[in-house]
Amino acid sequence: MNIWFPPDEICNSQTFIFNSTHHDLQEQAAIYEGIDLRYTQLSAGAFRGRMLHAALGDVAINIEYCNQSLEKDIHLSPNDYSFCLTLDDPVPFSVYGVDKSRDWIHVIPPDGESFVITPKDGTIMVLTIRHDALLECAGLLPEVNDWFRKLNKRGDFVKSPQLTSQLKAVALLALESATAVKHAKHRTTIDRGILLNFATAFTLEWLKQNDLSTFRSTPAFERFHQVRRALIDDIHSISKDGLSTLENMGSRRSIEQAFSENLHMGPLRYTRLVRLHRVREKLLDESRLDANIGDIAAEDGFWDWSRFSIHYRKQFGELPSETRCRAAS
Repeated sequence: MNIWFPPDEICNSQTFIFNSTHHDLQEQAAIYEGIDLRYTQLSAGAFRGRMLHAALGDVAINIEYCNQSLEKDIHLSPNDYSFCLTLDDPVPFSVYGVDKSRDWIHVIPPDGESFVITPKDGTIMVLTIRHDALLECAGLLPEVNDWFRKLNKRGDFVKSPQLTSQLKAVALLALESATAVKHAKHRTTIDRGILLNFATAFTLEWLKQNDLSTFRSTPAFERFHQVRRALIDDIHSISKDGLSTLENMGSRRSIEQAFSENLHMGPLRYTRLVRLHRVREKLLDESRLDANIGDIAAEDGFWDWSRFSIHYRKQFGELPSETRCRAAS
């Protein structure tokens, strides 16, 4: 987990670098600036993660580690471009249903979105760059500028081992330099340097390929994504009536197959997973510390306390009462 992170004592010496470990996935997701993230833990067990956020100016560097497999629903602010790279990939990351290894860069435009499945013990780097700063950078070829401007909400992928290696190296060097700066002007120099490096690297890649677009989603994923959204929007009906409320979206078999291919679990198990996360969020809500845990569980369709506790502990590695105690402390 630690090979991509600078030592704690170095990170903590700079006020613009935030370095922390977490035992709650939503708490970790909230560290990102300019990115609205919704995490769902897919694998069972206690969550353990680490997050580093370095705000350099127009550029921010984020490195994130999670010990559990996560579903990440991502929405970007209207001000930033996002560049997502995997740092190690024992199992490929899945983006819009397509497996992506460390040779890929996922570029998301301002106000864009993404849907990612991360493996257990995965580490990613996410760089955000201010919209105006990137498009006005002198290192950006006009054709590349147009490519960035025309990205749709889902963004695009660029496959290039050389480009990904170069961008990771530049970002890690900038991060190493940032931990040692003594003056604000040096921080600005690092910010400008990494911005120019990124713009120039994409321009050189464009000149080599004469195109950067590689994104192709599959019809199977689109079907899954549509059903998943309908399921989440009407989750209480699904949990009560089963899949009958989704009959207009395909046969039961096709729906179950779509979930199995993309999440390695069926839709009803996924429904229970989402409801467990909703209960957990309420247990961590400081404004609801006086509410009865059983009543909170019932709000999301868990009426049998014994079965609920078993499912909860298996998924999160702790009892509901232990989650409540952490929120209270």
